Amino acid sequence: MPELPEVETVARGLRQAILGRRILSVKLGKTDFIDDPTALEQHLPGRQIEAVERYGKFMLLRLSAVSGENRVAANGDAAPASLLVHLGMTGQIAPSPAGQPLEKHTHVCLLLDDGRELRYTDARRFGRIAYLTKERTGFAGGARGSRRSCWTRARCAASAISMRMKACGKRRFIQRGWEPT
Repeated sequence: MPELPEVETVARGLRQAILGRRILSVKLGKTDFIDDPTALEQHLPGRQIEAVERYGKFMLLRLSAVSGENRVAANGDAAPASLLVHLGMTGQIAPSPAGQPLEKHTHVCLLLDDGRELRYTDARRFGRIAYLTKERTGFAGGARGSRRSCWTRARCAASAISMRMKACGKRRFIQRGWEPT
């Protein structure tokens, strides 16, 4: 597992590089570590990255409500959401030029409005990615500027994932994925 300083370094780098960028499209490779791959493909395009925060070894990318000329908000897209990212042992998430060839084991590419892609690469796929909405889990969104409520929600989400992993064993957790209760 990456240590806390490593995760904090990645979060700080993402804050500087992608804050305010809008997600235009999503390309997925292997998806066995993503809780709901369909939700990522359907609900991420059109959202703006409003904040990148670290809660323990989890990163939370806070996303705006959907907006865009060719996009109609539906199925909860009108509300803010979050993308929960855990790097696992070998995971990396970083922006790259869209024209640059994909590295081996790149499983998620989010095309940003500045022509770059936010790429998640993980050789062993021990990391996790989860799309969180308030309706689905009660952990996303919150009042703007309410750092305490966002901290509490992300900590609860991270704690719920951790407890679920301990309860059913890491291997089964990774194979079955996390289903919020």
